[in-house]
Amino acid sequence: MKNILFFSSSIISALITWLIVPKIRDIGLRFNLIDYPDKRKQHITPIVRLGGIAIFLGFVISYLVLISLGNNYLTYPLLDKRIQIMLVGASLFFLIGLTDDLINLSAIKRLIIQFSIAAFIVSQGFVFKSINFSIFNQIINPIPLNESIGYVLTLIWIVGIINALNWIDGLDGLAAGISIISCIGFFILGLINNDLYSCFLSCITIGSCLGFLKYNKYPSIIVMGDGGSYFLGFIISWLGLLYNFNPNKVYNSTLFIGILFFILLFLGDMIFVILRRILSGKSPFFPDRNHLHHRLLRKGFNHKKTVQIMYLINILLVLIGILISLKF
Repeated sequence: MKNILFFSSSIISALITWLIVPKIRDIGLRFNLIDYPDKRKQHITPIVRLGGIAIFLGFVISYLVLISLGNNYLTYPLLDKRIQIMLVGASLFFLIGLTDDLINLSAIKRLIIQFSIAAFIVSQGFVFKSINFSIFNQIINPIPLNESIGYVLTLIWIVGIINALNWIDGLDGLAAGISIISCIGFFILGLINNDLYSCFLSCITIGSCLGFLKYNKYPSIIVMGDGGSYFLGFIISWLGLLYNFNPNKVYNSTLFIGILFFILLFLGDMIFVILRRILSGKSPFFPDRNHLHHRLLRKGFNHKKTVQIMYLINILLVLIGILISLKF
C-alpha cells in the first residue's frame, strides 16, 4: 500500500500542476505579469513569471488530500506539528517570493523577511542541536551545538538553501530538474531509513516539479519565478531538517554529510559567486553572469546541453551523498 501511496502522490501532484499551469499563464498574459529579457537573463522574449503558483497549488492540494487518505501509513497525523510548521513555512516563503515577482522587492527587504520567517520556524523547536561529520560509516563523535549556535546555523541553512536554488534558476528547466534530482536523493534516504513521511514529501515535490517541467523545459512558455524557487528551496531545506527530528531514531550517523551533497551543486554555486563578488570589491548582491550555467554557456555549450550537464553533475553528487549515507 505504501508503494501505491508514493506513486500516486507523484502522479496526482504532477497532474494538478500540469492542469493549473495553462490557467496561470493565461492570467499572467492578461494582466501583463511578464518577466522581460535583460542582459542577465537567457530568454529573449517576454515570458510569464508566475509558474510558482502552479507548483505551490499542485503540492499543497495533493499533500492535504493524500496525507488524510494515507494517514495510517505515514504515522504523521494531519495536525502533527511537523506538518503544520512545514505548511506555514512553505506558504510564507512562497508568498514572499510571489510578492517579489509582482512588485520587485529589494534584496535587503527579501533577506530581512526570509530571516524573519526562518526565525519563526526555529522558534518552534526545529533547530540543529549537533553536527556529525561521520562519513562512510566511520563514526566521529557528534559536535554538540549550544542553543545560540544551533539557532544561527538553522537560520543560515534555511535561508541559504532557498536563495541558492533561486540563484541557479537561470535556464529553462534548470531549477525544477535540479529539485527533482535532489528530492530523489531524499526519497532514497527515506526508503533506506524507513521514514515514510520524508518519502511522501519528496514524491509530492517531485510530482509538482514534473508537472511544471512539461511547460518549463527549453524553450519554455512560463518560468517559476521567485515564488516557485523560494517554495522549492524551503521544501529541500525542510527535508534536510527532518532528519534531525526523526521520532524513531533509526538514522545512522553519516546522514549530515550525505545530505550536504544533495544541495552542493546550487549551494556551492552561490558561495562561489558571493566570494568572487566580494574579492572583486562588489556587493554580494551585485548581479552578474558568473554562475555555473553562465560559465558553461561561455564555454560554447548551448542552452539544452548546459542544463543536461548540470543535471548530470547533480545526479553524481546525489549518488555520492547516498553512498556516504549507507552503512557498510
